[in-house]
This record gives sequence, structure tokens and C-alpha cells, in this order.
Amino acid sequence: MVSSADCSSKIVSHKAYSLTYKVDDMEMEQSSIGAYQSEEFSLFTPEQLKQFHEFHSYDWDNDVEFQKGLQAIYSDGPANDEELLKAKQFYFSRKKHHINLDQYRQFEEYLERSMPEKSEEEEETVFDRFDKYSFSSDERFLNGLPSIVAGIAKSKPGATVDKTFYDREMLKAKAFYFSKFVEKLDLGEYLSWKETKKVAPACPYAHLWQNKGVRETTELDQDDDVFLKTEQPITSSGALTITFSSPQSDNLLTCERLKELQETVGLAKNNDTYTSVIIASNCKQEKTPDSGPDEPITNVDHKSLSSGLAFNETATECGKDLNVLQSSMDFLQARYYSLVKDIGNYIKDEEKPVFHLIDGKVPFSAACLYFLPNQLRIVTEHALLTLGINSLSHAPIPPLYVLNGIQKAANSKAARVPPRGSALYVALAPPELILLRGPELLRLGLADYFVPDAKYVDTLKEMRNNAPCPAPHTLEAVKVVLEMNKAYAGPDKIGVWEKEIEKVFDGCQNSQDLLDKLDEMEKPWSRTIAHHLRQQSPTLLEMVIQAVKLVTEHSISLEECLDLEDRLNAIWRTTSDYKTFASRDTSTDMGDLSWSPLDSTVIDNLESLKKPAFSQEDISQFHWSPEPSAANAENTDSDAASSEVDEDEIFVCPVTGLRGKMPEGHSPVAIQQAT
Repeated sequence: MVSSADCSSKIVSHKAYSLTYKVDDMEMEQSSIGAYQSEEFSLFTPEQLKQFHEFHSYDWDNDVEFQKGLQAIYSDGPANDEELLKAKQFYFSRKKHHINLDQYRQFEEYLERSMPEKSEEEEETVFDRFDKYSFSSDERFLNGLPSIVAGIAKSKPGATVDKTFYDREMLKAKAFYFSKFVEKLDLGEYLSWKETKKVAPACPYAHLWQNKGVRETTELDQDDDVFLKTEQPITSSGALTITFSSPQSDNLLTCERLKELQETVGLAKNNDTYTSVIIASNCKQEKTPDSGPDEPITNVDHKSLSSGLAFNETATECGKDLNVLQSSMDFLQARYYSLVKDIGNYIKDEEKPVFHLIDGKVPFSAACLYFLPNQLRIVTEHALLTLGINSLSHAPIPPLYVLNGIQKAANSKAARVPPRGSALYVALAPPELILLRGPELLRLGLADYFVPDAKYVDTLKEMRNNAPCPAPHTLEAVKVVLEMNKAYAGPDKIGVWEKEIEKVFDGCQNSQDLLDKLDEMEKPWSRTIAHHLRQQSPTLLEMVIQAVKLVTEHSISLEECLDLEDRLNAIWRTTSDYKTFASRDTSTDMGDLSWSPLDSTVIDNLESLKKPAFSQEDISQFHWSPEPSAANAENTDSDAASSEVDEDEIFVCPVTGLRGKMPEGHSPVAIQQAT
């Protein structure tokens, strides 16, 4: 029998050839060969080159199905490289693309001829030392960074600084500094030396098939039991980076987590080390379904920033006791509103800017945390927000200060302002009709920059590099990075129904007025909204309409908006509609319920409504704690069993990940020896 290692050692023509794709800058690095630029490769079509390269660099070692088949055909291993090559060609042609062996051998011959001879390792030069020099930790250089950034901005007044220009000017500034304070360096000679060191792509047609939509994985993307991770500035001052880092819990916002976040933001506010705050999230990612070539292209939302406030989890903790439920919900929301107020005042009172990177679905219950005005909100194509009314909720009042921001955008002098009435439209339309993505968020004034997901990692890194600029230069220094990395997000869907939105929602007086306007329009769009609104609690519908009118027609502060939202959610939890919802059996179809009639005493004079007083003595909180999964439990059992066998006999199954002694009858190619 031949082992997996024996088979893999005979992979044909892999002599010192390894290829790693760097997606962001579309380059390939080679570990031990130079580029091939021979005209002989023009004999092949781009499609052939793609297939040959895919075949040439395929990971045969870790393809269990191939290794099993190889074992079945050659019990003692292939007789020679030619037989192994034919076996690979048969397998690859059946699973992926047909490979013409005669043409592939010719391709491989050209490839081997293009491999340059290895030269002796050169001594480190001043140019190498310049490349390795850590400018990001040099205090003297960082002290001069604001003037460098300002000079770059002034060189192109009124125009966007593109990345090529920015990189060139920064290189010139670094070379001048290095030559003056470290060691002599001639920039012209350095550029000539750099040109000789360039490694061209191994395949001249690589750009035709490289995946340009996948971003690199960083340490921030790793799952963790810790809810918050903080990254300190790369120098003695700079940005404090706060990351929601527990996607396994969907970054659920419990009382203790809200308190932790509030304390972390407070530390940044009161510490002169931090020039700014960058907030990011390690998203929960659902597996995207595979689609065939004949299937229509659809957008799949697979990234979630957070599941929001722990309403459902808290309700489960409270059981059927309505008093405990109301008190607990009120306590959870009070903690959330306190946090949002702190961040809002932090942004307003300090010269330290806050940057929020949003690259997944934002929860309704915590929308104000992510889209708080005055912080710079950077969104990717994965950003998604829905704010439509939903009576089956513990806190259904929409984020009023976010809606107030939409109204301010509509009153601005921007080139493309939202339609009049957009705030109410966003608050009431069903989610399936209006999904707010990058283009819509930008037009509604809820986002400031759109950066493609493929540039996310580089943008975050460059933001941190420029953040050491002290106030009042920090904001402009980071904006230079955002300006050169931003992209066109695409057309927004708000404009499709612009006239209809203004006709129905602008100047709406109450729920009956709104439903009458929708019925008069007699369009599928208006019928969909009217049908959705008639499924809602009349009390809640009127509360939302009057609350949105109040915050969009008057000048209102963040604190006033949050207090009103807090009161209305608390009042909602005292209505008969909510009590029906809260006491329901999980199997109940809420769509068949007849909601209670309008309670006018709840609606009149929203500003004067008082928040119900709930008992603070009997509060139930949900505390998230990681539980070992079934797989982890099995691994633990396997680890215990493995301690009874010789370490040399412990193996790890590549499919299940289980450790232990190799069972009898298993083929060695199906089990990998543990490292």
C-alpha cells in the first residue's frame, strides 16, 4: 500500500513551483521561480492557460476522492510519473475541465524553460532597509504626517486624491525623511532597483480569471468567545479600534455587553493616547448556496453584524410573567439608550472622530448605534438595513433619530436628496419592498462612503496608518484614505418610486389618511404597502406615524429622540396588542389575530406621554455564555480516548476532524496523521 505522502511526492512537474494569489492587488507571488514572459505562450488561448494553470497547481494531496481512486487503481503506487499524470488528467477532466495531455506537456515545457536560474542571495542593501523601515512607529515621522497629508490635499484642490498619486507622494516624503534622518538614499536609484525586483504574474493572462470579489481574511475575522476586541494604536497615539468579535453568538447585545462597550468608549474619550475611534464587526457569515450557470443572478445576504438587543432571549428567561417581562425589556433598552447617548455626546463634544465600518446586515433594534449621525459611516455592498413596521416585536418603534437624519438629508442642498416623505416611507414599508443597501443608504444620508468589500482590509489598514495625525488633522487625514478607496455604489431604488413616495407619504396626517392615499393610487406598489399596514396593530401604526411626524417636522435633539423612542416602546409593551403577542403560544399564527381597536389615549400628545413605571426589583437578564458544540464534545471524548494509545498512532479524520486511534480497515489515504 502506498501512503498519501508517497503519492503526493510523485506529482508530476511541480518542481519548486508554488503559486499564491493576492486578491487585493491582483498580483501573484512565486516562491521559487521567476516570471515567464515567453511569446511561446501566445500559442494557447486564455481559456487553455487558465485550465492548464488550474490543473498544474491543483492540491492533489488533500483531494480524498482522488487519493482513494489512486489507491484502488495502483495498490503499490503508480509505476512512473507518466501514469500518475494520466490518472490526474482522467480525474480532472471528469470533475472540472478536459485537459489535452499533448498540449499540456508543451505548456509545461515552456514553463520550465522560463524558470530563471537561482542566483546567490545578495547582501541587504540600503534599498532593502528602506523597504523594511517602520515609518508607522517613528514618532518624528508621524509628527510631520499632518503636513504631508495637507500638502497632498492642497496639490489637488477640489479634486479627489487618487491612490496612485497618494502612494507616489507618500513615497517621496518617506524617501526624503529616510535620507535625512536614517541613511542616505537616492530615490531615482531606488526606483530603478525596485523595477528590477518586480515579479510579473506567472501567467500573462491571469487577470482574465482571477476572482476579484474575495477579500483577504484578517485576524479580526477569527471567531472568538470574547465579545469586544480592542486594538491599540500602532504608535504612541492613534486610533483605538473596537471590534465586535463574537459571531458565534451573532454579536448579541446583552446588558453586560452594552455596559462593556459603554466603558470601552468611555476609556477612549478620556485618554489622550487615542486620536479617534474605529468600530468594526466580525460578521456572522452564512454559507452562500451554489448556483448553476443557467440560474438567474440573485443577491444573497449572508453577512450579519449582530442579531441586535437580546429581546427574544430575555423573553425566554422571563417566561409567562408579564410584569417581569416588561421590567426586563425596559432595563435592557435603558442600557442601550444610555450607550447611544454617550457615543452621541462623545462625537459632538470631542475632536476625536468616530469611524464605523458596516459590512453586513444591521439589526433593527440597534440601528441607531450603527447609523448614528456625525460619525463617519463606511458601508460595503454587504451593508443592509430594514426598518419597516412590525407589530410582532418587543420594541417596534423605529430609530427616530435615524429617520430625523433622513429628513435632514431631504432638506439639504446635495445633488441627489431623498424624496420628501422618505422617512415615513422607510419606517412603514414592508421589508420585501424596501431593502436599504449601499446606494439607498448613501442617498438617504445614512452613509458617508461606499468602499467595495475587496478593499475593506486595505482601507482599514490605511485608516489606522493615518489616524496618528493629531487633532484637528485626524479627520481629514483619514478622509484622504476613504476618498481614494471609495467607489460608485450603483443606482438607488428609492428614486424608482420618487413621485409616489412624495404623493403618499409627504404631509401624511394619520393612518387613515395614509391608507386612503394608498387605495387611491391603485398600483401594485401601493397595494403591497396597504396590505402590509392593515396587518399591523392600529395602535402601533398610529404611534409610529405621529412619532415620525414629530421628529421630522421639528428640530429635535438626539436625547429627545431617544427618550421619545424609549417611552413609546415602553408604552407599547402595556397595550393589549403586545400582551397578546407576548403571551402567545409559539405555534400561534399571529397573522390570524384581530388586533385591538385604536386606543386614542395612547396616541394624543406624544410629547406629554409619561413612561410607565416598571418594577426594578424583579429583573431577569440574559447572559450569553458559549456552550460546547456536539462536535467539540466529540473531540473531547476522542482526546480522552487518544490518551490511552501511543502518540504515534493518533490520527485525525480530515472529514469529521475526530482524533483517535485509526480504526481497523481504514485506508491510510483517508486518515491524516496528526501533527
